[in-house]
Amino acid sequence: MSEHNMHESQLKQKRMREKNFTEKELLIDLILPFKPIIENIKTDAFWNNKKAEVWSEITSLYNLQQTSGIRIDTQLKNLYDTLKRDAQF
Repeated sequence: MSEHNMHESQLKQKRMREKNFTEKELLIDLILPFKPIIENIKTDAFWNNKKAEVWSEITSLYNLQQTSGIRIDTQLKNLYDTLKRDAQF
């Protein structure tokens, strides 16, 4: 075995692979406990306020854990709507 191949093999052994979380996976994990509220079809003042509170909480939790930049409620809602439309989540 050549010196180059041995060195390459040693590097592969030293690296531990960590779990990959994408923005989408993180958002889904955060939404699941709140899904009954978010998906509630009622649109009266009480439910609209409740949904806004939940999205604010999801956004806060997301921004604490994210690595790709700070997001706002609207961005996360749009991503969630896209995920639902594309995957029937």
